[in-house]
Amino acid sequence: MEKPSLLPLLDARLPLSEEKVAEAARLAGIPLAQAWGVVRYYPRYRGLPQGRLLVDDPVARARGFARLLKGADGTHPPLGLEALSPIHVRVEGEKRYVEWEGRLIPFKEFRLPFALGHGDRLLPPEPILELDRYEALGGLVFLRRALKNLLAPEAILEAVEEAGLLGRGGAAFPAHIKMRAVARGEPPRYLVVNADESEPGNFKACPSSSSRTSWKTRPPPLPT
Repeated sequence: MEKPSLLPLLDARLPLSEEKVAEAARLAGIPLAQAWGVVRYYPRYRGLPQGRLLVDDPVARARGFARLLKGADGTHPPLGLEALSPIHVRVEGEKRYVEWEGRLIPFKEFRLPFALGHGDRLLPPEPILELDRYEALGGLVFLRRALKNLLAPEAILEAVEEAGLLGRGGAAFPAHIKMRAVARGEPPRYLVVNADESEPGNFKACPSSSSRTSWKTRPPPLPT
């Protein structure tokens, strides 16, 4: 017998809760992560528990999750803030805040401090979709200099190290170390790309398998 599709199962369970999403995923025969991707994609499923919520990611799960949850009103899907985990957010109506250093910072204004890198490096909480805005933040400067042969290979590696560029999979591995390992290697050199990240906490931005796009650093922005 063909399994029912996910959307009617979710619609029949509004307003949604974690338990209801899990039940719909089970009945539809799909992974829970894929079901949450659908929930985060469609505006009608935007509802979240209100109050102080513990971000539920693999790092928090490994750091006394049950104890941390006692100080919260519920859980929030992963936000790609594993470098700061465990972390709480506060949801008040349609407004979301990140609880950080005793302050509530509006989510769209929050910047992830690169304390693991060089302290003053910042990461916007939402994807930058406009090229002009990206360039205004300093994007493409080093790329253009490199394309004009204005930077030596070692200078590029030093810039990556100074920027504090890190992996976002939880280990926060410095990118410049990987790049230097490749640069030191004897030719021929091979680049191995992991094109299917199947770690816990990863979600899909699109509901259909044919157009599904995986992301690693944070959930897709909620539609407006």
